[in-house]
Amino acid sequence: MKDFDVTLFFFNPNIHPAKEYLDRMKSVKNLAEEYHLPIFFGEYLYQDFLEQLFLNNIAETPKRCKFCYELRMEETATLADQSGISLFCTTLLYSIYQDHELIVQSAQREAEKKNGIKFFYKDFRLFFEEGKLIARDKGYYMQKYCGCIFSNEERYKKQLNEKKQQ
Repeated sequence: MKDFDVTLFFFNPNIHPAKEYLDRMKSVKNLAEEYHLPIFFGEYLYQDFLEQLFLNNIAETPKRCKFCYELRMEETATLADQSGISLFCTTLLYSIYQDHELIVQSAQREAEKKNGIKFFYKDFRLFFEEGKLIARDKGYYMQKYCGCIFSNEERYKKQLNEKKQQ
């Protein structure tokens, strides 16, 4: 962006399977290299993520999505705070499939907890179709689901039901 020094943060403890995580991480690394952007990588905490979902009985939508957003925004705001970065944002705001308002609320709550860290809001969904074209043109990996094991299953439920009917 023209008005900002951008630093990327790849933190996706929800992604399953690990191959999906690696494909997404490779694509983000390629983007960072292409645009000469610094990048931080969070730990891949998938087992911890699942454990928290089940221990807290929040594996169903929308509870699990709220938990995921909050976890990721907390980690992002904390990294920004520790790194001297005054603003943070999220690529989740780009997706037309995510709960936009819940993401914004989670990010704003985390920003309020930090001293001097602000959440930068922009509705990036306006660029969704254009972004897909650019990503395809550049050969970036394009995900087929949000990343968690549950959304991966949900994307096949219609097909599974159709097969049962045949």
